[in-house]
Amino acid sequence: MPAKIRTIKARSASTSEHFYFNRSIQFKGGLLGQIKFFPKKSGIIKIKLYQDLDKNNKISKEDLIFKGKVADAKHSDELINFVGTIKFKKQMHSCDWEKQKQPGEFIACTRDYVPTLHELMLKPDSSGEKIYAEGLGEFRNEQLFDTYLL
Repeated sequence: MPAKIRTIKARSASTSEHFYFNRSIQFKGGLLGQIKFFPKKSGIIKIKLYQDLDKNNKISKEDLIFKGKVADAKHSDELINFVGTIKFKKQMHSCDWEKQKQPGEFIACTRDYVPTLHELMLKPDSSGEKIYAEGLGEFRNEQLFDTYLL
């Protein structure tokens, strides 16, 4: 299957200031990152993760690379004042990656279906426990179940 999986990490990420990823999620993007948490009354914490995609050393709403939620209320204090490690994975079709590398050029691609998948893992320094976020909207991973009754 022609899939490209890109993994980026930030070891000293914090909600109080910008931080840097080890690489860009897009080809030739910037490294500057920011994470925001929005606690809701229902105990859910919404998350927005940004990375400077256009290399202008500024974070804007166009630089959003993940939007999701954590529904586990026991982690709310750790996430609101988050300091720790972030690991973000994105799976895409390899042709999408090649188009980023060679914009405007014709690229021969396969017709295989490769879904775009996102995975965000947060690891607060205070507990060291891994917390996984569920994607929302365009960042939601649709589960593919093919069940046929014969």
